[in-house]
Amino acid sequence: MAFVLVIDALGGRTFEALIDLRSGVLASWIELENSKSPYGQAPIMLEDFKRCEASVKADSAWRAAIMKRGVLEEELEFVQVDPFSAGYFPNEAEDGRRLVRAVSYWREHLTDNGYAHPIEGVVAVVDLITGSVVRLIDDGRLVPIPRGKHNYDKGSLGPARSTVKPLHIAQPEGASFKVEGWSVEWQNWHFRIGFTPREGLVLHQLSWSDGDHTRPLVYRASVTEMVVPYADPTTNHFWKSAFDAGEYGLGTLANQLELGCDCLGLIHYFDVPTCDNDGRPMLMRNAICMHEEDYGTLWKHMLVSTQN
Repeated sequence: MAFVLVIDALGGRTFEALIDLRSGVLASWIELENSKSPYGQAPIMLEDFKRCEASVKADSAWRAAIMKRGVLEEELEFVQVDPFSAGYFPNEAEDGRRLVRAVSYWREHLTDNGYAHPIEGVVAVVDLITGSVVRLIDDGRLVPIPRGKHNYDKGSLGPARSTVKPLHIAQPEGASFKVEGWSVEWQNWHFRIGFTPREGLVLHQLSWSDGDHTRPLVYRASVTEMVVPYADPTTNHFWKSAFDAGEYGLGTLANQLELGCDCLGLIHYFDVPTCDNDGRPMLMRNAICMHEEDYGTLWKHMLVSTQN
C-alpha cells in the first residue's frame, strides 16, 4: 500500500489516498478540512517557494519597504525570498488559509549565500492559493544590511588548507556487510532500508541473530521530526519554529551524494525511487550511502587506585 497526500494548488483542497500497488486500485480517498480542523495544512512544496517569491516581488508595498532599507531597484531581482510555515495565530483574520510568511535576503549575484545578508524588519504574509500578499509587516527598523561576502567558495573562504595529510580508507577484502535489494546483513544485525519524502531514511525490522534464534528489536526507526525554534523576539524570527520533517520534508530536500565529497571509504549507495511534487516518477541516485567504521571499544570501565 502507498500513502498519497494530494493538494489542489488552485483551490487549496487537500486529500489523503491509499493505493493498492499490487492491484492498481484506489483503496481510499478522503478529503481533509482546512487548518481550522486538526489536520492543518499540507507541507510546503518546492513549487511553493517559486510561487511565493513571484508573489512577493510583484507587491509594491514590499518593494518599497525593501528599497527603504537600501536595496536598489536593479537589485530586486537578486533578492532571495524564503517562505516559512506561517504558524497558527487564531486571532488573525488569516485563519484557515494556506499561508506562508516570507523573509528576504540581499544578494549581489544569484549564486551568493543570501543568509549572510538578512533584510530585517519586513515580513510578507503570502496566500499560496491566490498568489497574493495578504499582509505586509514592516516594523520600521532600518537595520543595515550586512554586505560582506560569505560564500562557500575560494573567493570568500580563501584557498583550501594544505596542512592536512591525505586520508585513505581501504578495505582490501571488501565490506563486511551484505546487501540484497533493500535488505542488509552486518555482523549479527539484519534490517531493511526505506525512504519517505517526510522522514528521509527509514530503517525497518531491525533484528539480531542470537544463535539459531532471531530477536526482533525495532520494527521501524526514523527521524520523525526535527524542530528548529529560532527564539529571537524580533519581527523576522519570533514566529519561526520550523518543523523540518512535517512542514518541508527531510526526504524531499535530500540531495544526491558524491564519493569524496559527502562519503569516504568503501561505500554502498542506494538509489531511491520517488516522485516530484506533481506526482511524476523520478529516481534520486545515491540518496543513501552506507559504510562501516570500527570505533573499537565504545567505553572502558577501570578501577583506579591512588596513594596519598
